[in-house]
Amino acid sequence: MFKYIADILSKLSLGQRFIALCILLLTVVIVFLGPKLITAITYDDTELRAKIIELKADNVELTTYVNNTNDIIRSNQKECTDQQLQREKEFLNQITELERIVTQVNKFRNLDRKLGYTKMISTVPDTSDSMSLKSTASYDEEEYDPILKQVTKIKTNLKKEITEKKK
Repeated sequence: MFKYIADILSKLSLGQRFIALCILLLTVVIVFLGPKLITAITYDDTELRAKIIELKADNVELTTYVNNTNDIIRSNQKECTDQQLQREKEFLNQITELERIVTQVNKFRNLDRKLGYTKMISTVPDTSDSMSLKSTASYDEEEYDPILKQVTKIKTNLKKEITEKKK
């Protein structure tokens, strides 16, 4: 076999021999180094499994973080709603007290009417002249009725909002 190769090489020119030698050298390099290059470029199955395990651990960690953050958000929302509800109850108590006061004033006005008093007149010092007194008449019952109606309306609306928020 080598005898025939020698005959073939003797018939080739110097440039053709050089090209044949380069082709032969390249073929040997590809045959010996090719599999090593392919394994170096491609991932091994164990590397991929390790990467999958790492990604699963990251996924579990992020899921835990998201769940904890959601719990904190829900807790803060509940706390805020409870504070708002408490404040609305305070407003309701204040409005109830205001309603009670206006109702008592109306009762006194009704008592004054039954006794024959239509207006109460009081004297107040006049601001323009320090020596003179100025007469002022108190409000009639009819002037308190719109206030009482409005207070009752606000109270009813607040009660509705409180019961809706409790649900």
